[in-house]
Amino acid sequence: MIECVAADHDIGAQPLRAALAGRHQDLIARLDAQIAACRLWFATADADDADAEAGWHQALTLHLRQRTLHKELKEAEAALAADASEANLVRLVEIRNQLASADGTEALIEGFGARSGREVRVF
Repeated sequence: MIECVAADHDIGAQPLRAALAGRHQDLIARLDAQIAACRLWFATADADDADAEAGWHQALTLHLRQRTLHKELKEAEAALAADASEANLVRLVEIRNQLASADGTEALIEGFGARSGREVRVF
C-alpha cells in the first residue's frame, strides 16, 4: 500500500484496491467479509469519504471510551474489594451499566450516511 501511494499521492480508492488485488486478493476478500459481518458500511468502498471519516472518528471515540470504562471498572472492583461500601458498589454498577449501554452504539451524527446513499435517521 505504501509503495502504491508513494508512487501516486493522488491514487483513489478503486485504483489502489486494483493495485493491491494482484498480490493480496485473499486478504482483501477476508477484510471485506469481516467488514460486512460487523456491518461497518462506512468502511466499504461504496461509502462517501465524509461518511467514512465520521464513522472512523466515531469508532475511535467509542474504542477510547470503552478502554477508559474498562480501566475504571478494574479500579471500582479493587475499591469494592478493599471497602465493601454502598458507594463503591454503586460506582461499580454504574460503570457496568455504561459499558452495557455503549455496546452497539452507532454514530449519532446529523446526516450520517446520507452522502453514501443510506437512510438518514432523525434524532
